[in-house]
Amino acid sequence: MNQNIKDSNKKLKGAPLFLRIFTSKFKTILKTNLLFICPFIIVNAILFCITVFLQIRNPVAFFVIWFLQVPILSPFWYGVCGITKNLVAQKPVVSVYNIYKTYVIENLKQSLINGIILYVLLTVESIALLTYFFKALSQPSMWAIFAVSVVIFVFILFFSCYIPVMTVSYKLKSSDILKNSALMSAFEFKTNLIFLFAFIIFIILNAALSILAVIAFLLYFPTAFALIINMNFQPKMAQMLDIEKPKEEIKKNAAPLANITASNKQTENASDEYIFHEGKMIKLSVLLAQAENQEDKQNEEE
Repeated sequence: MNQNIKDSNKKLKGAPLFLRIFTSKFKTILKTNLLFICPFIIVNAILFCITVFLQIRNPVAFFVIWFLQVPILSPFWYGVCGITKNLVAQKPVVSVYNIYKTYVIENLKQSLINGIILYVLLTVESIALLTYFFKALSQPSMWAIFAVSVVIFVFILFFSCYIPVMTVSYKLKSSDILKNSALMSAFEFKTNLIFLFAFIIFIILNAALSILAVIAFLLYFPTAFALIINMNFQPKMAQMLDIEKPKEEIKKNAAPLANITASNKQTENASDEYIFHEGKMIKLSVLLAQAENQEDKQNEEE
């Protein structure tokens, strides 16, 4: 029975797959969401009290304080991404709490580092957006700069979604995770646009609930959002990182640079493509150049 469900899920994509997982694993989603919502409410309540106590009215100070929840809640968010990663991969989630706790503990250091980086990016970019928007109201020439800021903000949105999914899925150094996430945020146009469209539709549908929107958020919204992130980004990351290929083929692709064939060297059209090699994304042209240098050295030695 379970095998039949797995096989049918593999054939589904997009909204049908989301609905299948959402309905069949709704109990798991509720439990996961509860584990995230509890610290979320506590942290936001504390930040609200700080804002009221300090009588914060300056937008800059407001962003500086409220975005503190990003690094604080990052470990808990990584737990949510880990659970939803298993749901998308059709892996059994026997004990939600234990699996959630494992992802939180194992990725604690990386989640805090990444959270601090995202905190700085989101704070600075939000201040920039607000500043350029109000300047553009009186100076029409500033609309161009505001538009650039919007594009950068969307890039940061993709960046912040790739990072936790990649962290809980692959054992990579923080520097490689940040680099790979940035590259995929910039160059995976189709995947990112599909995610953005799905995210907007998801927001609209939940906002349409009106009074029930808060209840929806408390029950399932964060976990369902993480599910959408994993559904959109996991296949492309698996493709980029060769996860779905047999071990023999992975070893072959990860062989010494000298084993790159001459036909690959003549692939001019693909020379600017990024491929995954030894734990990081690298341009094919750079990899081929390294192969040629290594081959020249071997010829000199002979």
